[in-house]
Formats: sequence, structure tokens, C-alpha cells
Amino acid sequence: MGKIPDSVIEQIKESNDIVDVISTYISLTKKGQNYWARCPFHQEKTASFSVSPSKQIYHCFGCGVGGNVIHFVMEYEKVPFPEALKNLADRAGISLEAYTQDLSSDEKSMSSQLYELHQFAIDFYKKALKGPLGKEARIYLIKREINEKTLETFDIGYAPQAWDSLLKAATQKGFSENLLVLSGLVSESETKKKFDRFRNRIMFPIFDARGNPVGFGGRALSNEDQQPKYLNSPETLVYHKSRIFYGLHKSRDVIRKQDTVIIVEGYMDLLQLWQHGFTNIIAGSGTAFTVEHARIIKRFSSKAILCYDGDEAGQKAAVKAGLTLSPQGLTCRVLILPKDEDPDSFIRKVGADEFQRKINEAPDFIAYLETVIKPLRLSPAKRSETVTSLLNQLGTFSDPVIEEMFLRDLGQIFGIDMTVLKHQLRTGIHESDEAQKIYPQGKKEKRFANKAEATQYQILQLLVNTQDTSIRSAALKVLDENLFTHEFLKAVYKHIISQIRNNIHSEASKLAETSSDEKVRRFIFRLIMEDSPFKEPQKTFLDCVVCLHEQKIREQLVEIGEEIRETDKKGKFPGDLLHKKEALLKKLKQLPDEFIMKIFEENRDVK
Repeated sequence: MGKIPDSVIEQIKESNDIVDVISTYISLTKKGQNYWARCPFHQEKTASFSVSPSKQIYHCFGCGVGGNVIHFVMEYEKVPFPEALKNLADRAGISLEAYTQDLSSDEKSMSSQLYELHQFAIDFYKKALKGPLGKEARIYLIKREINEKTLETFDIGYAPQAWDSLLKAATQKGFSENLLVLSGLVSESETKKKFDRFRNRIMFPIFDARGNPVGFGGRALSNEDQQPKYLNSPETLVYHKSRIFYGLHKSRDVIRKQDTVIIVEGYMDLLQLWQHGFTNIIAGSGTAFTVEHARIIKRFSSKAILCYDGDEAGQKAAVKAGLTLSPQGLTCRVLILPKDEDPDSFIRKVGADEFQRKINEAPDFIAYLETVIKPLRLSPAKRSETVTSLLNQLGTFSDPVIEEMFLRDLGQIFGIDMTVLKHQLRTGIHESDEAQKIYPQGKKEKRFANKAEATQYQILQLLVNTQDTSIRSAALKVLDENLFTHEFLKAVYKHIISQIRNNIHSEASKLAETSSDEKVRRFIFRLIMEDSPFKEPQKTFLDCVVCLHEQKIREQLVEIGEEIRETDKKGKFPGDLLHKKEALLKKLKQLPDEFIMKIFEENRDVK
């Protein structure tokens, strides 16, 4: 993607209302002028994530994240700026084709290079499956009753047994060894020897929700070298296991249409159910179920059916998934299979009609919990232990009403009052480390060390949020970075004043967006979200400037006082120092009337 003009970027931002976009990822509740939610970027008990429709920005007052609609997509999707921009452009129907050109590998984003490499690997593995080396893999797939259409639909392939088959093919194609290692397709030994990560495995390509290839799952064809049965790609720049579902790129439209998603654990489970007509289906991607997974599902469906193995491990996985999905407001049911069956084996045995009947009979999650745990048969001690375990596994509730209803239902099956559960849940939850950080990001950031630091904060609030250009013009004349004693606030001021010097009318959001320092950018967005709390901004600005200059003069007076004492000790008359002291005291006295007030008199016609 070539250089995109600022005007096009602005058009994309203006065409994507930030409330509309963010509400497709998380549930927002309107309170006053803004929308609020529990932050999607850290665990918290109360909603501190705020979205402003008038300013088109978001900010979390807990962990400090903030920005515009592009920043949110970058943060949430974990993608670089060009991909977030393209995502939003596609959403708004804005074509970026005019800015697409053939780029060298050095010019392409790392994400783009990884997508290309994974697509090459898909083609390589598919060709290997169809060739002589893939005979054993084809026999295995035939035995598992996976047909050709399904193999093609999901790009199933085979990784040859040789140690370097993909490595050789990819490097010959021009992909660098470093990129291959970064992708996780190639591993590196302690002696720096490189070799294929996947060998003698059936390969299941993994795509993100937009259809970009990001990783692989590989099923071993033999138990040689005590290799795991399933091996997945490691986390990479483009592959985030907590945000990826196997098959979602194929099933998302059907899931939306039916407003129901079937969730299975394994790749083979998904392929077999798909073949039998259950195409509103997704599978995990080699990791435990997370809150992020639940939020992604909520974007596509309000109802989920958990379809895990019938054994004890499958039951535990279903409980964990239900405890993660339910707090997000999803209606969750659990399909109960015989203990010796998994979805793949069961549907092959009984067929699609019987499987659909099992879906229709699937109990809701709370009823399933009662069936599996039988809480009222437990001793008081065991019941307490079980409840604690369940509460510890609970995901973040997206809404207090959902929390109230879920805890009420849970309390009924355990014979425990809901208020007791709520208290235990509260005392068991701890804010994340990020949320507890203090100045300049966390909730304690206004606990200043002294009046001067509080004054510096107020000046930044005024410079960012003022509509009065005379205040900014005055700042250019009478404020110096050396007046700022707090190092972080000084860094913020230096960035703001440099932007104002270039354009005194600079919009508040531009002040933030132009910062290359992530902490400074987030901090300015917070100032924007707070807005200016001052009824008389000019008077407040004057008071703040006087305060800082007074602070500076008093510091100089302390230094001169020390010098005078040292001079006295040496038996000398400190005449020059006394004159300096007298001049500073006079300046201190005249600051409000003779120095600062001239600023606005000179700038009263500035518009």
C-alpha cells in the first residue's frame, strides 16, 4: 500500500462513527453525553472505558489506552496502521486501490509479508498432499470420511517428513530465513540450525476473521519422537490465539444469519459437522477459551451451543467456555454427548438428523452445570470450594444486569444467596497491574506531589481543550519548558507547544495523533476526554502562569540565599547578590499586574 493522503485518512475516520465501530466489538452503555463499558484491554470491576461521540475518541481512565477509531481497531485487532485503515475503508466502502502498488519486500509491512508466506505454505502443503509423499495422509483422511470438497474448502494439506522441505521451497521463492523463523513455520536450534516446524503432519490452515492466513494446526500421522498429536503455530505478529477461531472466516456470514454458533474443540470435529450441513460452526485454535474469544463471538451471534467431547475433560472445557461466554450476555447451551464420543465420531455414527435433535435438547448452561456438578449433593466444604473455583473462572461481565441474573441463577442451584456470591466475586477480583499504574496513566494520576505539578497539569488541559487562540498565543510567549518540573508533563508540553507553534489552530485530536510517544498520545487523549473544567479559562491560565513563574523565582531566591550565606561566612559583603535578590522580589511582586496581564491585551484581537 502506497502513501495515503491525509485527506483520505480523514475521510475514512469521518465515515466510521467511533460508537458504531466500537459497539461491534464490545457492548456500550450511554451515560450522559458519552458511552461507557468495562475496558476490553484490561480486567476491571467497574466501567472506566469511555467513548465520546462528539469528539470521536475513546479513553480508559483505568489503564490509559485512548485514541481515535483507527487506534481502537489497531489496539483491538492487534494490527498495524495500514491494515486498520484498510479494515475501516472496506467498512465504509472507500476504495484504496489507487494507493496500492507493487512494493519490494523491504517496503511491505511485516504483516503483509507474513500473509504472503502463509499463503505460499498453504499452496505448498496442498500440493504435497496430492503428490506421492501425501499418500499416507490421504488414506488417513479417507478413513476419517473427509471428502475432497471439504479438503478444498478448508485448504487442507500435508507437511512432508523431511526436515527442510518447506524451508528450501520458501527460500527458493525468495522468502528470507528470518521471516520463516518469525512466522513460526521454521524453527531454529541452539546451534542456529533451521528446520521445518511441521513434519509428517496433516496441515489445517488457520485464518483470521477477514480471511488472511495467519497460522497452522498440524495433526501427526505417527507417534515417532514422542511428538504431540496436534502442534500449532506459535503466537506471531499476525497470529493471536486468544482472538482466532478456526473456520470463522468461512462460517461468519451463516452465524450472523442464524444468530447461533456451534463451538467445537477440534479441527476434525469442525470439518465433519460442516460436511453434514452444520456450517454455523467454529473451533478453538490451540488455546484455552478467553474473554477475547467471547467478545468476538458476541460480534456475530447472541446464542452459542457448546459441543465438546463427552468425557470428563470435555465437560471441564464446556464449563470453562460457558463461564466465559455467559458473562458477555450470550445465551449459552451445552450439547451433551455420550462419554466415549466426540462430535466427529458421534455425527458419523448417528447422522445429521439425530445430531440436530441433540442440539434441540441441549440444556442451558446453568442447567448443564447442575447436571454435571450436582451441587446439592456436595458437602458444605466441597460446595464452597466448587463455587470459589467457578467464580475464579468467570469472565468479565459486560453488563451489571447480566451479572445480577447470572449470579442469581448460580445461587439457586447451589442454595447460596446471590449477595454472598456477589461479595465473593468482588473480593476475588483484582484490578490488573496496568490498571493500578499511577501517573501518568492510571487512576491516581491527579495525586500531584505539589501545587506546581497540579498547575502544570491545568496548563496542559487549557492548551489542549481551549477554543481561545489567545491562550495558545500567550503560551508561546511566556511559557518555557523549564517551568515544568514534572518530567512527563514537560514531555507532553514540549510536544503540544511544538504543534501549536506550527499551527495555532491545531485541533485537539491532532495534538495527540501527531505524537510518536505512545504515553504522550494516550495522555493527550485523556485530556481531550476530560475537556476543560474551567469556567474562566483566561483567568485560570493567568493564575497558572503566575504560579509557575513565582515557583521559578522562589527557587532562584533560595539559591541566592545560600550564596549570600556562603559569602557572609567568607567575610565578604554580598552586594551584587543582594541587588539580585531585591530585583527578584520586585519581579515577584509585579508578576500578576505588570507582566502577565499584557499578554491578553496584546492578543485580544487574535481569532
